[in-house]
Parts: sequence; C-alpha cells; structure tokens
Amino acid sequence: MKRAKSIWLICALSLVLAVGSLVATAQTPAEIYGADANPTGEPIGGGEGYSQLILSGDYTVTNKEELLNALARAKAGEVIYIDPQAEINLTGYQNIDIRAGITIAGNRGYQGSPGPLIYTNQHKTYPAFIRVIGNNVRITGIRLQGPSPEVPDSVAINVLANNVEIDNCEVYNWSYAGIASTGSRDLYIHHSYLHHIKRPGLGYPVVLKSAVALIEANIFDHYRHAIAGTGHAGTSYEARYNLVKGIAISHAFDMHGGTDFCPNQSIPCTPEELLMAGEFINIHHNTFEIINYAAIRVRGIPTVGLEVHHNWFKSPNQNMGVQFRYFRGGNSNVYDNVYGPNKHLIEVYASPSPYIYEEGSTAIYALAKGGKIEYGFVNPSALSGKPYRGDLAIEVMPVQMDKSFGKEFIVSQVEIWLDSDNLLYSGDKLPAPGEVVIDTLKLNDGTHSISIKISGNLDAPLEQTVIMQIDNWWDFDDSLEAPADSGWFGLLDKDLTSDTSSGWTYATDDPAAFYDDDSRRVRASTTDEYLTWKLSHVQQFQVKVYAKAATPEGLTLWASADDEAWEQLPYSVQASDANEQGWFCLTLTGTLPTGQVYNWFRLNLAEGKQATDTQIGEVIFRGQHFDE
Repeated sequence: MKRAKSIWLICALSLVLAVGSLVATAQTPAEIYGADANPTGEPIGGGEGYSQLILSGDYTVTNKEELLNALARAKAGEVIYIDPQAEINLTGYQNIDIRAGITIAGNRGYQGSPGPLIYTNQHKTYPAFIRVIGNNVRITGIRLQGPSPEVPDSVAINVLANNVEIDNCEVYNWSYAGIASTGSRDLYIHHSYLHHIKRPGLGYPVVLKSAVALIEANIFDHYRHAIAGTGHAGTSYEARYNLVKGIAISHAFDMHGGTDFCPNQSIPCTPEELLMAGEFINIHHNTFEIINYAAIRVRGIPTVGLEVHHNWFKSPNQNMGVQFRYFRGGNSNVYDNVYGPNKHLIEVYASPSPYIYEEGSTAIYALAKGGKIEYGFVNPSALSGKPYRGDLAIEVMPVQMDKSFGKEFIVSQVEIWLDSDNLLYSGDKLPAPGEVVIDTLKLNDGTHSISIKISGNLDAPLEQTVIMQIDNWWDFDDSLEAPADSGWFGLLDKDLTSDTSSGWTYATDDPAAFYDDDSRRVRASTTDEYLTWKLSHVQQFQVKVYAKAATPEGLTLWASADDEAWEQLPYSVQASDANEQGWFCLTLTGTLPTGQVYNWFRLNLAEGKQATDTQIGEVIFRGQHFDE
C-alpha cells in the first residue's frame, strides 16, 4: 500500500510539480511514452500473469448467505476469499458495507481463471452496491457485474474511507460509476479492467469528489469519462500506465471546475473556488486510443497544479490531447507527449504561467496565486455584439488590480494593433479616449481584430484581443422576378420597387437570348415609364440592361432625398458584343454625389419606337449604414 500513500505526500508539497516530475522519471525511462513504460512488473488490466494474488482466506464463501455472514463477522486483518467458481447474485441488496481492515479476494488471472462473480440485476443501486466504510480495505481478484451500462442509477463500489486498494478486478455493466469515492485519501486503483460504464451524462469507471487517488495500469473501455473529478477542493489524482481504449461517448480523463458546481451551492463560492478544477492532477505514461473525442479535458485550474507528460495520444491532432474549458494558465504544464501513430513529439503544449486566462480569450482574468485584474478595451467592447461603423474612437480602461497583488500597476509601454500588422498606437501610457480613431470606412466589411499589449511592473505584459464586426455597407439586389404561381397561396408577387408606373410588364421568354436571364422588366407599349426604389443612404448603383444598341437609348437614372426633388445621375456604360439574336448586355454603374443623403432611386425609360427594344434585367444598390 506504500504506492497509494505517495500521491497524498506529493499533493501536500508546495513544490508538487517538480517533485511529481522527479518521481515519474525516476521510475521509467524518459524516452518511453504511453503505457508501454509500465514498470510495475504486472500486466496492465490485471488478469493472467498477475502475481499479487490471494488464494485463500479466513472465510471461504460460495453463495450469498455465506458472503453476507462473513462480512458481518470478519474482523480487521481477516480475508474473505470467494470461491473461484462462485457466481453470487445479490439482486435486491445495496449499500453492502465493508468495514475497516477487511480484504475481499478472488483468484482472477490464476491459471486463466476469470475470477469469481458478484452481480446484481437491480437497476438502481445508488449511492452504492458495495460501500467501503472503513480504512485499510482491499478488494482484489473479483468480478463485479452491474445490471446495465446505461440504465440509471447503479454504482459498483463507493469508497468512503482512507487507504483503500482495489486491484486485479473486472468491473463492468454499471451506469453511473464503477468506483466512486468521496473524501478518501490514499485510494489505490490498479491493474483492473473497467468497462461498459457509459450512461449519457454520467458513466464513470472512476469518479472522485474531494478524494485523492493513484490510478495505475488499468484498462478502460466503453465509457463516458474513464476518470472524472468533480473539481471540488481536495480532488486530486495521478493516472499512470493506463491503457485507455477508444470506444467512448465523450472525453476520457476529466476534472470539472468551480464554474460547474458553484452555481448549485447554497453557499456562494469564493473567487478562488470559481476558478479551480480540483487540487492536483498528474497524468503521465498513459496510452489514449480515443480518437473521436479529446483525451483529457480540464475545466479550470487545479489549485496546486496540472502535469501531463509522456503520454501517447493516438490522435494526430494535438488539440485532441488536452483541452481546457472556462480557464487556462496557472500551474498547467503539458509537455513531452507524443501524438498519432508515428508518435510525433510535442515538447511543450502548455507551460506554467503566473496568470489565469478566460478560455478563448487573451485577457488575464486573475493571478494564479489569487487576485483579479481588470484592463483592456472599453470601446470596442469584447461583450458587445453590435457592428461598428464610421469613425471608431478607441477607449482603454485604466488597469485595476485588487489588493492581493500588493502593489499598483505602473505602465511602461503600450501598443495597439489592428489586424496584428497595423500599429495604431505606441507610447509609455494608455491613450486618452478619442486619441486613437479608426476610420472603418477604409476597412472591408467583416471581421477584424484589435489588440492591446500593456507592459508594466508584472512578470508578463497584459494582452487583450477583441474581435469586432465592421458593417458599414448594405447591399440590395433586385433581379426583377416575375410573379410566380405558388399553388395553394395563389400568385406570389415578388416586386421590390416602391413605385412603378402602369405600363410595365414582365418578359420571361427565351432566356438564352438574354444572357440566361429568365425574368426582365419590359414596357407593354412605347410609353414613358419609370421604376422607383425606396432605399436608405444609397451611394452606388449598377443596372443591367438588354438593348438592340450598344447604348441605352432613352434611359435616364435619378436620385432623390425626399421623393419630390429629383437629380439626374451620370453613369458609365460597359457593353458586351451583340449576341446571335442581336442583343447587347449593358452594365450601367455610378456613384451618387457625396455630401447629400439620397433615399430614393428612379429608372426612367422615355417614349421610344419599339417597346421591347430595351429590357431591364437587374438593379443592384449599395448604401451606407448609419446608426440613428
């Protein structure tokens, strides 16, 4: 049991990261990655070849009555040995207690034996089928079979005591958990096969709450989370030399965080509890065959530290190895892991940092040792979903640190960048509001980034990047579609004009002659006709016209601010060559005069000799958004 005690000693040390690393490298050659490094001398998953067997006891039991009687009578230091051929049905029983100092043993692996079986067909065995309530208990060499891997709520073993060892067991077909522990210290789970524990939303072969465990040389398969931690204070584990198979419904190793459980507590969490994801995690020399989900996900920052090293992630995508959620940084150290079938080495994936960041942001949220810091952009705001238009005046908040920092922040250098390659500002103090202004009209509509880097009297600069949406322009396309028969709802009018003179009709014939345009506006006779569109701050236009000449005879374009006074607009014409049917495709483009707001656009076709010699194919407008 000495190995089980070692993790608690490691977790108690302030230099836990350094000590944990030394322990691992002292046991195995540093160049071996994954579970192949197994130095225990015992087969991963236990079973055949396992040598730490117990093959006799103070009580030998073959059935339910004998087992329950032995559990009631056994004293500390005694062994209850389950006959190798026994298949003991305990359906209807739950919270079967194992008191201090008792060992439950079977012969799993001896001469190929699968080990004696204890099982239940009762779906609900929550909080436990078997409950370890006393210290110094060992469960070894048996099979524990549950009623279903998915039907709620069954737990095989609930450990509520210290210095408990579970080894060389096969635990399977439980929906909630295989081995659960609350408040335990020195829990040692090793050389066991835990599988088919996969209820959606639960499904934990091993789950810990404020418990400390060493989890070594096991095989996990058919799980939701092979190892899970609730993230509560004191939750810690070291996982090493485990083979984590690939059939899963979610990520393999897990530690939840305060962001998960704090909202559900009647007593509000402290800021430190909100950030934390347990106390200590050390994951090394494991082989993760999981491909479709992440191998490891940590939902916050362990208060003492996170170490992940010398693992073999079968996925070639390094982002599927370790994932952070909610927060990252602090004492997180992910290094010297290999990825993919070719074992591509990534020497450094995450390094310890004095700062904690919100996941998905470059903004420092707090110091790793405690203490919140606020800084960055007021405008543009990272929290605003509004688009930015016209002149954008940059505003930066003063740096504010709480008293736990023990000092005030002193700025030494500030840089502000647009899209990472355009330096907007550089100075030895924060810019005053309005000192830095971006003319967003010079930028393309769409996503842009603005970043700030503030250097000062901290170990690292404060950095923030805000993604902003530039949306200066609107586009409007009227393809002049003819009314369509919608069946039940009758004729569907698709007219987008605000005003149309009465002499227009639609032409839908012979689209090949009109450059594949199957719907055009055409006059019914040679009368003077117009089309009007109501728009907002229109600035550019493009009109497509089909004509029998290379110039649009009799066609004029107009704009108005109030739909009363109209100004004729100049335009340029780009004409194609005439096609086989004698039609030219004309593109009329222009820009409206600056300094005036135009909200109406009119196309006028003067009286002509032939009504159908000029046909209107499409009108496209572009205008500027203005916040009212």
